[in-house]
Amino acid sequence: MSHAHAHAQTQIQTQTQIQTRSHVQAAPSRLDACLALSAASPDRALQEAQDWGRHDGGDDARLCAARALREAGRYREAAEAFDALGRGSAPPLDHRPDRTGGRMTHPGGSAAEAPGDGKASGSSAGRGDDDRAAIVAAQAAECWLLAGDGDAAEASARRGLAGAPGAVALHVLLARSLAMRGAWKDVVATLQGLEPLPDVARSRALVLRAIAWRHLDHSDKALADVETALSLSPDTVEALLERGIDHVRLGHLAAARADWDRVIVLSPDGREADLARQDEAVLDADPDQP
Repeated sequence: MSHAHAHAQTQIQTQTQIQTRSHVQAAPSRLDACLALSAASPDRALQEAQDWGRHDGGDDARLCAARALREAGRYREAAEAFDALGRGSAPPLDHRPDRTGGRMTHPGGSAAEAPGDGKASGSSAGRGDDDRAAIVAAQAAECWLLAGDGDAAEASARRGLAGAPGAVALHVLLARSLAMRGAWKDVVATLQGLEPLPDVARSRALVLRAIAWRHLDHSDKALADVETALSLSPDTVEALLERGIDHVRLGHLAAARADWDRVIVLSPDGREADLARQDEAVLDADPDQP
């Protein structure tokens, strides 16, 4: 049932815990306006950022340009821009259109949703250069993941953690990149100390850790993590799919079917429901199953 694990892995998303705007030094009102415009009209925001950059907009203009690229679904260009900003280099602001035509897909085949606006759900550790670098590194890692480049995402996350080792959101992003290459032991080791995360983000991280435990043949630990995930965010279809797989591995076939039935009820026309139906068909085709 690797299709369910792959889908759950690629759909798991974390929320960056650091608020971008609170760490910017110059012209906050213009930056706020540009960031707001990037959500409503990414192309216009990119033009605004380019013009601003030609008139001493500095890092604020580059930040808005990177955000506009991300909102436009030009994830690779956005990741490169965030990385350059984090390294202190000055990327050009006249980005070419994305030749892929916008939204990209993960290896699992489903369209990746753009991450949130970077607002904090919890407090940040401080306002120094390391924290600002962590913000930008997290944005870069998220965009690399959305572009399907796990190696680049790992590099961005590790760069951010070098300056802010306690940034939990960066640990989750690192774990997601490690999962893309099947480094399951490293995923488990990375996903520790998740308590500071908001409930929804923590739930998604626990589902990823459950997937890792399952691949390491620890189905009991996988089930424990996914149960906690569902207690934090009930009726999450990715978690229900994973719990169904864990139930099967532990011989709880009726419980597995109940979870997959619930997925179909919650998302009858979604990809998750298709996966649940496929898993149930596997059970139905096995003559040894009740």
